[in-house]
Amino acid sequence: MHRAFAPIAGKELSMLRLRWRRGGEALQTDLSLRGGMPSLEALRREIHLRQKNLAALLAPLLQRPPP
Repeated sequence: MHRAFAPIAGKELSMLRLRWRRGGEALQTDLSLRGGMPSLEALRREIHLRQKNLAALLAPLLQRPPP
């Protein structure tokens, strides 16, 4: 977890950096959630425990429109 500038919000926010591989290509995504660090920590723990269905867990979060 780190702090970085979020272009949509226009300010620096707490973010969770996810790195994974698909088809040999290294991919990276930075996520920020409402609720700040507690929400990000809960997501990080969930991802760690359920790495097999990560795409299913992240799909609803990534489909929400920005506030």
